[in-house]
Amino acid sequence: MYHTPLIIYSPLLKKAQEFGGISSHADLAPTFINFLQDQYQIESPKEVSWLGNLLDTSKEFHSGQHMAFMRNNRDIRDYIHNEYYLATDNLYKIHDTLHLEGIENDSIKSLMKKELFDFKNLNQFFFMNISNNGGNQKEIASFNFDFENEIPELFSKDTSTAQAYQGKKSVKLSKNKEYGSIIPNIILEEGVSRVYIKASFMVLVTDAGKQNPVIVGSVSDSTGNIAYEAIDIMNNNFGTDQKWKKISISKTLFIDKNKNSKGSVFKLYLWNNHETEMYYDNIQVQIKVKTQ
Repeated sequence: MYHTPLIIYSPLLKKAQEFGGISSHADLAPTFINFLQDQYQIESPKEVSWLGNLLDTSKEFHSGQHMAFMRNNRDIRDYIHNEYYLATDNLYKIHDTLHLEGIENDSIKSLMKKELFDFKNLNQFFFMNISNNGGNQKEIASFNFDFENEIPELFSKDTSTAQAYQGKKSVKLSKNKEYGSIIPNIILEEGVSRVYIKASFMVLVTDAGKQNPVIVGSVSDSTGNIAYEAIDIMNNNFGTDQKWKKISISKTLFIDKNKNSKGSVFKLYLWNNHETEMYYDNIQVQIKVKTQ
């Protein structure tokens, strides 16, 4: 989508030169700071927040980039890993002049999806724990379900003894069940602008559908959704080894600034629209909000 030329001019340059290495907008700040420090002895900051490196000045085509890309709707689905580019579930090989060739390579795709997932979690951790530190942020709910003693009514019909990560019970998401509960619905107060979600649970996929379930976080009022995010955290190979695996997410929902959050409903659930059968256990969820 974005192919931006970078032109460097100086009267000291004796001839033109093209650089074949792939660089990013994120590489500009560290490059300029490094240049000013080296040439003009400015004092560079001890701590920085940029994600880039120095501009790649190799003459031949080359890529050493490992970086995620945010679309204009705040969604992060694209990732570059050296000379490979992942766009949602499509994998490409990058050639000179940024020409993309669609390829099939499950091992590379799985590696890139994991790197993208880790990047998004680290990005969200920084956002929730550092950038908003000291703001109008407060915890409104915390849940810890292991299904061994008291079974919340929310899960009573789906609790099973067929599988368990620890103990004897877990929650079963059947193939014909489109939605699986994670926490009870939460009614929000007035003035909420963001909802911060931090959740983890153990998952055992016993029969994968065409696509594994996604985690959905939403805020809705009488007019419909005023914030919505479908979080794809299980790729198609997730359940092939029949082992329990841990799912961890950190996500922020941004509520439409033109909407009043008072009385709106926050939901967190599994959307199983491709008929997967799985069990989940040891749910731990923390919900925080930021008020305007």
